[in-house]
Amino acid sequence: FFQHVFVTNILCTSLNGFARRSAEMPPRDVAAWVNGLFRQLTDLVQRFDGVPVKYVGDGFLCFFSGVHHADRALEAALRAKTVTQNPNLVIALHSGEIFLGSIGHPDYARPDIMGNTVNTAFLVNGWVAAHAPAGVGLTEAAAQLLEQRPALKKHEKVTITGLPAPVALYEPAPEKTV
Repeated sequence: FFQHVFVTNILCTSLNGFARRSAEMPPRDVAAWVNGLFRQLTDLVQRFDGVPVKYVGDGFLCFFSGVHHADRALEAALRAKTVTQNPNLVIALHSGEIFLGSIGHPDYARPDIMGNTVNTAFLVNGWVAAHAPAGVGLTEAAAQLLEQRPALKKHEKVTITGLPAPVALYEPAPEKTV
């Protein structure tokens, strides 16, 4: 399997209340529930030329690379919220360098992505879950790469445990009704 390092946009998800809800359900029902969601997310991400990487519990990880990767990632995130109609779906976007390669014991290794960019996306996802009513958040690094300039609400100097310094985060601004 190849190994490569490049700049990309990470999209990761979680579900608010997953642990509580899954504790009340038989394991087979939990699997059916998340598989339905993961099917929708995967199909949607692929429509925007994203690359699904893995599913862990309620988490989904993928990346976008190439031309307009930040715009495609944000559009996929916004559409995911609409298509799934799941108010508990939380999505974080972050852009930076990743390692793509085979990870794990040689007999069981699978393609995966790693690095600070992936870690930051997951840490930001926790903040989005608690503080972003839209359920979608992106870092300054991802926002700066957007070529189409959607309306974004900026949160400055957000402190997130695990990150070395406060960061600026954005969430889609609520649409104004006339």
